[in-house]
Amino acid sequence: RVNDTTTQDASLFSRAGYELIKSGNTKAAKEIIEQAGKISESSEDLTRLGVLKLSLNDIEGLVDLESAVEKSPSSVTAKTTLAGAYLGTSQLDKAMDLAKKWQEDEPESIEGLLLEAEVLQRQERFAEASIVIVKAQRLDETGVTANLAAIKLDMREKKFDAAISKTEQLLAKAPDNFTALASYFALLNEKGDSSPAVARIKQAAANNPDNANLALLSARIALSSNNASDALEDIKNIKANRQAPPTFWQVKGLALLRNKQKDAALEHYTEWANLYPNQQNAVM
Repeated sequence: RVNDTTTQDASLFSRAGYELIKSGNTKAAKEIIEQAGKISESSEDLTRLGVLKLSLNDIEGLVDLESAVEKSPSSVTAKTTLAGAYLGTSQLDKAMDLAKKWQEDEPESIEGLLLEAEVLQRQERFAEASIVIVKAQRLDETGVTANLAAIKLDMREKKFDAAISKTEQLLAKAPDNFTALASYFALLNEKGDSSPAVARIKQAAANNPDNANLALLSARIALSSNNASDALEDIKNIKANRQAPPTFWQVKGLALLRNKQKDAALEHYTEWANLYPNQQNAVM
């Protein structure tokens, strides 16, 4: 219904495309993304367009992301998104080039270093990656992001004791950090006793009642232990609407069924299917 479109309409078209993808209507999404491509000029608009295309397995999205970085070389969002796209499509040489350029342009930033470390790990050059992460840790004012990268490296090298020690140190500084908590559970579960991690996650979720991701993490762990009632308690504050995280629908439905609440489960799945009629999981 929009006539005489201008570049100012690009964000509207991108948002509409996102909602169509989210609802499962990929055919309509492709049509509107094609229109968005004709009017997207700014770095922000090209970044959104690139992500939308890649979510539909359209490799041309990479070209849009590269254009976004060219238009705004200082945009962390554009560079981070392009880096993720390169890694996701295993274009490690391009990812490394971006990492080196990032370090040249912003020598005090850790993002370029962390991208280089990630590429090195994927190439199984772990010793070199460790050196780069140490450099990033010296620059990381928060003491969180680079330390998470160090933990990830230990996990990849199966140095679980070292990873657990670093994770506990990090959680002492940032007790509600989602990535650290999820890693802590995975590490302790590997060792055979995840109860300390479960306790920490439940406490973090209780301390942050509006954090849906922490609630869902706790609920998924409860479900893995067949504690459906605990899972439902964990996610009781998440409202069943379009703002709910995608994993909420599957987790709650499964918890209701395992808790033998069949009528409530049918109501939940009906609501999901009404909101997202083109999502196969909802309808099935």
